[in-house]
Amino acid sequence: MIPDWAVPAALRLWPGLGNPVWKDRRAAALALGPALAVRVAPQRVRRKLDPRAAATIKEGFLIQGLDQMPKQDVRDLYTYFDMLDVARHGENMAATRLYRWLKASWEAGRPVTGRGQVFDSEERIADYYRTYLELYRSLQRDGYRYDGADEICFGIGADGEIFHIRRGTHRLAAAHILELPSVSGRITHIDRRFATQAVAAAGARPGGTTAILADAIQAAIDRPVADEANRQ
Repeated sequence: MIPDWAVPAALRLWPGLGNPVWKDRRAAALALGPALAVRVAPQRVRRKLDPRAAATIKEGFLIQGLDQMPKQDVRDLYTYFDMLDVARHGENMAATRLYRWLKASWEAGRPVTGRGQVFDSEERIADYYRTYLELYRSLQRDGYRYDGADEICFGIGADGEIFHIRRGTHRLAAAHILELPSVSGRITHIDRRFATQAVAAAGARPGGTTAILADAIQAAIDRPVADEANRQ
């Protein structure tokens, strides 16, 4: 791990992509600062990185082969189906797949464990369901206004695809269903080819690699939704 105080000096002495700063997520975040805080149309975020793959790159930033790592369509996630049930059934919890699954598991003597609790009673299942019903209704009423510590983490592929890495899956799923104009989060991982291509295209410029990457990230975020649909 690169000490925080060493990041600016390291980039001055070695500004290129070969600098170890760009391998370290924390150091890269210090270098790029607010450029990593983004708002993106949820329709641009069509896939989620497999959690097992995400675990292997947790501390990295520029990742070789990020594009090739397994991903799943957001609309195929159980989380998406759960939020779709919330949208369809509202207060009628008993009609949802989530309720039936949790109740059946509990009654069979194999209660599901998740989110730090065991769903072994009607009350606990109802409390869990209401959490996501209230989340959905707040997004429906107020739009996406999250400002907590559990921000959605996004990645950028070699061709500029934005995909979900971790955190906030229920929020992202609800934003898809509600067709919200944007969600907020942070860029935490980038395919190394994306960065290499951006630096090669920009050439020498004030601010060097850091400024080039910041501009390339914003350009990827700003692409129209239609571009992503055509890419798929």
